[in-house]
Amino acid sequence: MQQLTLKKSVKIQGIGLHSGKAVTMVLHPAPINSGIIFKRIDLKNSKNPSQNIVLAKYNYVKETTLSSTLVNDYGVQVGTVEHFISALAYLRIDNLLIEIDAPEVPILDGSAQVFIKEILHAGLATQDAPKKILRILKPVEVVTEKWQVKIIPHDQSIFSLDINFNDNIIQQQTYTHNLDLDDYEKDIAPARTVCYLKDVEYLQSKGLALGGSLENAIVIDNDKVLNPEGLRFNNEFAKHKVLDAIGDLYLGGYTIKGHFFGVKSGHKANNLLLRAIFNNSSNYKIEDDLSYYRIPYFYTTENILNKY
Repeated sequence: MQQLTLKKSVKIQGIGLHSGKAVTMVLHPAPINSGIIFKRIDLKNSKNPSQNIVLAKYNYVKETTLSSTLVNDYGVQVGTVEHFISALAYLRIDNLLIEIDAPEVPILDGSAQVFIKEILHAGLATQDAPKKILRILKPVEVVTEKWQVKIIPHDQSIFSLDINFNDNIIQQQTYTHNLDLDDYEKDIAPARTVCYLKDVEYLQSKGLALGGSLENAIVIDNDKVLNPEGLRFNNEFAKHKVLDAIGDLYLGGYTIKGHFFGVKSGHKANNLLLRAIFNNSSNYKIEDDLSYYRIPYFYTTENILNKY
């Protein structure tokens, strides 16, 4: 399969989950082998404009509390990237320049579906270079007393999550998604992030989650879902964890061929697994993707308009 970028630029606007302020991202096509690059256009560094560049790579992840935050060597950050990166992983987009005027990606509805819709309106473009994949060669595992993550060799990209919360809403849920075969847009993309009302009140008292609302998260209070429309899936919580894991692992820079397992895991665990993979060259191999992967059927402008 060839590398992919956008056919044309597209603007995505919303509010930041933590700042509560307006955010505008403009996604631009990028040359082959560029990767995913953020550029903070709200910061003015005339002497060294490269200070504003933040790469969407696992080794730029410096903060994993509540989300995955990328930080460059100058302290410039782009936070809450996982839902957006998860959408890029599904669409197999390799090269992209994102101009952003805030320190975090807009939360939108708390899922990945709006990102997919807007990107597909712009259209995808194949590029004259083969796509690269990260093939797992042997099992890699990171375990603590609280959580476990591991990945084992597999010819496809599979994500399995097991979560267990001490309440009557989430409880224990498991879910497995094959990114190569299953319908991500239908089954995973709409799954929203979740929070407890008591935690929101605490975070907001600390100047965080100021943009959080029933419009962009599932909110639970006293074993009750506060969102008037209820849940989108009975197992929406496990599905969102899969969505997060897909985004976090795409920060490895490539589509991963392997079977990922997470037990009570989150952004920190996902990032530590990537670091463990790349810590030993015998764990993996970077190779050309010689497979034929279907670009979503609504790839063409006509089908996009029919769909939306």
